[in-house]
Amino acid sequence: MVAAVAAVIIVHGAVGTTWFIMRDDGDDSSSTSASRFTEQDAPHSEAVPVPTETEDCDDYLDDDDDYLDDYDFDYDLGNVSVSGPTATTATCDGRDCVRIEIKLDGDGEVSIMDAFAGDELQIDVFGVDVKYQDDFPVTDRSDGRFDYLRATSDEYDWPRLAIGVPEGTEYTVDDGSANHLITVEVFV
Repeated sequence: MVAAVAAVIIVHGAVGTTWFIMRDDGDDSSSTSASRFTEQDAPHSEAVPVPTETEDCDDYLDDDDDYLDDYDFDYDLGNVSVSGPTATTATCDGRDCVRIEIKLDGDGEVSIMDAFAGDELQIDVFGVDVKYQDDFPVTDRSDGRFDYLRATSDEYDWPRLAIGVPEGTEYTVDDGSANHLITVEVFV
């Protein structure tokens, strides 16, 4: 008897809930209070973007990384290594400069990225076997024209040549990697 009464109550509750949710006679004025709030009282605002997880940067050169599309990383990850760069004073286009030569060993291709970070000119080399500072020595014969000249690595452990010169110092980078030589000329 108790089970029959409980069943009747459950069925009536289900039918009533369904009717309440589904009722709509087509008249805008008879819409439910929830929909009336949504239509009339909701503040107008642009959609807030939902934060997404950042991309995993373990594979820095993954082709799916859209934020790298602006850079030219089109190189053959062949057997390329970096010999220690040598900086020497020179005359470049009739002006005093320091010429830095970075020798490459091997047949693959590399990509070069150069930019200032404050008063440091950074020359990054991508696509080489050697990725760490200890394997990337540098010989400085610039007679103190640089605040410093050292081999470091970027946040992804690719070789970086860090040159201490005031931001805006003139320089050129000749990516002669096909000739196994990268030449940087800094006018100081």
